[in-house]
Amino acid sequence: MSAGQLRPLLCCRLPSSAPSRPGADARLCYRGTGLTTSSQGVLVETCPSSELQSRVDAKVANEGYQFLHPFDDQPLIAGHASLGLELLEQLPQVDTVLLGCGGGGLSAGVAAALALSSKSRLDEDARSADEEPRSPVVYAVEPETACTMRLSFEQVGEWGGSASLDAAGGAIHSWRPGATLRWRQRAYRHLRHFGARSLLVNDAEIGACQRRLARNLGLIVEPSACAGLAALLFDRLEEPPLQSTLL
Repeated sequence: MSAGQLRPLLCCRLPSSAPSRPGADARLCYRGTGLTTSSQGVLVETCPSSELQSRVDAKVANEGYQFLHPFDDQPLIAGHASLGLELLEQLPQVDTVLLGCGGGGLSAGVAAALALSSKSRLDEDARSADEEPRSPVVYAVEPETACTMRLSFEQVGEWGGSASLDAAGGAIHSWRPGATLRWRQRAYRHLRHFGARSLLVNDAEIGACQRRLARNLGLIVEPSACAGLAALLFDRLEEPPLQSTLL
């Protein structure tokens, strides 16, 4: 079913600081506070970041919407786990997986799938009967300027702040500690429970990866998709992969 067939319409609430993209369809350009537009059946509304949750709560209470969190949602994390199962199907002996970590939902789901699958797999040719199966090491890779999951790991807590978006490039540039501990709780707990690790890369390394992909492969890749590759190319891993690495 398409979004346009749903009533009420699907609604995407964005911070007014979210960057618009040059050359984008006018219906998809959402810069400006209070802008409401629609595209492909999705109602797009913007508001200041400080009002996001209260606006969402009002939408749910007054208009019959159901809130689907963009990353800290249990069914969403379970859905991302399917990627981990696909990885094992195509490369059963993978030992290292590097994932860019924004909200943490993707890395949480993959970490869960890999860890649980490793416990259930039996490979008598590769290990003795009493040997514990080794789960692939999952690294959640973040930029140093927006290392919210790393801070959560170090402080043995959960989400503790908010990030602001750079209006020019869309990269996250600042971190303000001290906000309510309400986001990333599920993602954080999954990553902790299933033994994922945190890695950081800097903006220069991310930029170098963007240029390398463009120059060598002709790929134009956004910064967030380069975090895992940057960690690999700039030797940020805590231990070298034994057999194979997936990004």
